[in-house]
Amino acid sequence: MKSSDKLRKTAYFAVVWVLVALIAISGGTYAWFTFYATTNVTPIGGTIGGGKAITIANNPSGPFAVSCDLVLSDEVTLLEPVSTADMRVFYAAAAQSENGMTDLFYAVENPYNRLMHGFVYVRSEDDSDVYLMRDGFEVGGSPVVWASGRLGLRITTSGGTITRVFALDELGDISGAAAQHTINGTGVISGIDNGYAVFAPDPAESLAPYFSRGDRNEPTAGQTRLFAIGAGETVTIEYFVWLEGCDDNCLEGVKAEDMSLELAFAGV
Repeated sequence: MKSSDKLRKTAYFAVVWVLVALIAISGGTYAWFTFYATTNVTPIGGTIGGGKAITIANNPSGPFAVSCDLVLSDEVTLLEPVSTADMRVFYAAAAQSENGMTDLFYAVENPYNRLMHGFVYVRSEDDSDVYLMRDGFEVGGSPVVWASGRLGLRITTSGGTITRVFALDELGDISGAAAQHTINGTGVISGIDNGYAVFAPDPAESLAPYFSRGDRNEPTAGQTRLFAIGAGETVTIEYFVWLEGCDDNCLEGVKAEDMSLELAFAGV
């Protein structure tokens, strides 16, 4: 069978809704603020369309099916802005100067109660290139959520590990998102020297090249595949969603926002 005639597969799953409310911080404009979850994390589930050659599960041993619920690694009762260059070590603010600049930081011992984090597993019946799928992919929230939020994926295949960090700016109109530089540096934090941040360039990429073309039922190849999967292979996808505290848009203007995440994948 020609590759153009292969069965096209799609998989998507909605991940989680978290209602967050900002705790007011007196005085100044702060880039590092605190969120409390005011509702429980609620998995939404997902479906497969256009064939069943790709299936998903929240456990590496399955059951693999056309949908799965999300199992988070932590209860996520507290969401706080953090910064990271590699999704292995996350940093938070320790102190700010009188003019509102954040200058001292520390490594967070347990970052998973400050962000959304979990695993899903994708299995394929035959060889396929896998893309994100725009139909079904969504991060709900306000312009400042899109402007300051990040989605990170650590994908482990038989060929190795792929790490991607995505900016969410293009998911909506962010023209209304306030911006102010409130750190003594640029980029994101990659380390600490006596409490002061060592900055690295922000690794966030655009989502657009990684989206498949076509629709959910008949997807076609996008510009850049997310990963390749072989027949009978199971791929591990570890995901992270956080507010990047070093982003100029990460200000205290986010108050009582609804944050939602829906991930969608297409196999071609």
